[in-house]
Amino acid sequence: MDDYRIEEDSMGPVRLPSTMLYGAQTQRAVENFLSAAFVCLEVFLWHWGIIKSGSSGGEFGLGLLKEEIANAIIRGR
Repeated sequence: MDDYRIEEDSMGPVRLPSTMLYGAQTQRAVENFLSAAFVCLEVFLWHWGIIKSGSSGGEFGLGLLKEEIANAIIRGR
């Protein structure tokens, strides 16, 4: 693993691949539980995007988020 970054949580620093979209706690799970290697990562990210899209629309409606930012999140950019 040549290209990595260091993430920290309450247990301290942990080294993980720079291309991964998760943080320290997930990396610990990957290291400790082989089945946690995210076979379903694509499905997780798809549903997470749906949640973010819906919440950004709601936050815009409440005046908590600028229209430009809300639209970018809803479009997925």
